[in-house]
Amino acid sequence: MNNFFVPRHFFLFSWLVLFSASFLFALYALKLDTLAAYFFSINLSAFVLFGHDKRISSGREYRMSERFQLALAVVGASPAILAGMVIFRHKIRKGRFRLLLPAILLLQGLLIWGFVLISL
Repeated sequence: MNNFFVPRHFFLFSWLVLFSASFLFALYALKLDTLAAYFFSINLSAFVLFGHDKRISSGREYRMSERFQLALAVVGASPAILAGMVIFRHKIRKGRFRLLLPAILLLQGLLIWGFVLISL
């Protein structure tokens, strides 16, 4: 099947559309600066897709891969993924998520703290 909308590309395409729309909304309607708009958009889109993945988890539909979810956390969506784990009670038993997600969040917090200290 050479169609672009095969299941493995669906979540990537959905995330791109959702991220782009929320980024433009945050940039122009909320008047956020570029970095704040990026973090707003990446977290909103990741949270929505994480909730959608939980909703379809009991069915036989194609699901978002754990690798993609962790990749979203690495690029800045770790607060949304962590919130999604708690709110949707999704992936809370997965050892990979229980260990890697707090570590990613801690590392990102240390990086932000370091950048703040350097800019003072």
